[in-house]
Amino acid sequence: MKIGIWILGLASAASGLFDLLWRGFDPSYQPIQAFGDHIPGVTVMALIAAFALIAGGLLMLVPRTTALGAAVLTIVYAIFAAFFLPRFITAPRYLGHGIGTYIGIFAGMAQLIILAIGAALVRVLARHASLSSAGALFARWLFAVCCID
Repeated sequence: MKIGIWILGLASAASGLFDLLWRGFDPSYQPIQAFGDHIPGVTVMALIAAFALIAGGLLMLVPRTTALGAAVLTIVYAIFAAFFLPRFITAPRYLGHGIGTYIGIFAGMAQLIILAIGAALVRVLARHASLSSAGALFARWLFAVCCID
């Protein structure tokens, strides 16, 4: 589990660093442009997200603050997953109502849901030695739904 925490923490911090350098969101997995072309304050939002990714990733690397870092990353990745929601309305208008369109939208969203769930599990496991049976079942089902995609 330790190596997974390091990979998630370092990868999230690196992702935040790239957002900071670009002063914008990565359109492939942070598709805020799904809400429109001219969103006021998008650069400021990208910088806030960049600092949150960097802080959350680095907090995950310190054993005492792993739970806090995981909580930050859970929130950030859940927000990124929500960026895909407008595509369920707009993408079929342009690409048609085919199964491929919906699978494509869900695929991008599922990747971020997996990250959010992983960070949430790290947070829970940092506070408790193990998950309850209901929590473990819930986590398995969420991972399974994302993996079907």
